[in-house]
Amino acid sequence: MNGVVPCQNYTFTIGSGSIDPGRPDTGNHTDDVHVIALPFLYTLYDQTFASVEAGSNGHLTFGTEQQQL
Repeated sequence: MNGVVPCQNYTFTIGSGSIDPGRPDTGNHTDDVHVIALPFLYTLYDQTFASVEAGSNGHLTFGTEQQQL
């Protein structure tokens, strides 16, 4: 290992399992914003939301969508 000492501060176990496919599919397969109904009410800055706009570039927008320049 060329004199490199591995980290001694943690332990891990190799196991087996399956990957959760992440259901249900929200249908966000486009390059535009898609409205997703939340399974709960979410309060942000004294406003309560039942849905969020999710963009394919990784942003979430609560309330009115803002145009990106």
